[in-house]
Amino acid sequence: MADQNQLKPPCKKRVRTRVTYTAIIEVVDANNKRNEEQSRQIVHPINPVDKAGFEKAFELVEIARLAKQDEIDREHQEEMQRYEEARREAALSLPEKILAFLIGR
Repeated sequence: MADQNQLKPPCKKRVRTRVTYTAIIEVVDANNKRNEEQSRQIVHPINPVDKAGFEKAFELVEIARLAKQDEIDREHQEEMQRYEEARREAALSLPEKILAFLIGR
């Protein structure tokens, strides 16, 4: 009977809740086909009971999306410049090509 009157030690385990959001910044082509190499996943903790936490999370995702879009736009612009340069070189006549080669253009 003495055993029943003894105080039980408090439980050392507790339950906690962790909520994260998962955002995927995808690079897609004109047909909505995902480019796996350029897409990336973002996992970031947020406070689920705080509206400001959600707003901050969406702000971070939007910043990441805009950065990726800038990178894609820059790559496209460089590709278009290379294309235009190749077109200009292809349009040169043979004497112009020889002259351009000798001048070092």
